[in-house]
Amino acid sequence: MSQGAVDGPAHGMTIHGGNGGTPTFNFQPVGEEHLSQWRMWGKVYVDALQMAYELPNGSLRITSKAGGNGGDLHTLSAWPSRHIVYTSGRSASWNDDFCVVDDASNFACAGGSGGSSWGSEQVPSPVEDEIDGVSGKYGTYIDSLQCWWYLY
Repeated sequence: MSQGAVDGPAHGMTIHGGNGGTPTFNFQPVGEEHLSQWRMWGKVYVDALQMAYELPNGSLRITSKAGGNGGDLHTLSAWPSRHIVYTSGRSASWNDDFCVVDDASNFACAGGSGGSSWGSEQVPSPVEDEIDGVSGKYGTYIDSLQCWWYLY
């Protein structure tokens, strides 16, 4: 599957988590970049997030790491053969658990079992739409997060 640049604006999904955290993060693709790897750290809570975007020449742009230094690393590789299309999680004052799922049902989850389930969110069809961005606030943990999907 070959895709070009983003074709239209980003579409924000629901914001999950609390109102805390001072620094903000906003990880989005630029131009013809595609999400290559979603990286999350967590054990009891979602501690940190980081994205790796693949550029058209095959090199990677790795974002800064948003959040704290705790938790275990969980990754889900995506582009070029897979697309993140589904999220689920649990949250209260911050994000207790967060999962991303690709179009082949591979997944990565970080965090624990606290908070209340916010269910799941899925990118509308067609499959050429994908979750490629995330933004939010953080402190020691990821306090709030919002995923963004794009039409390619």
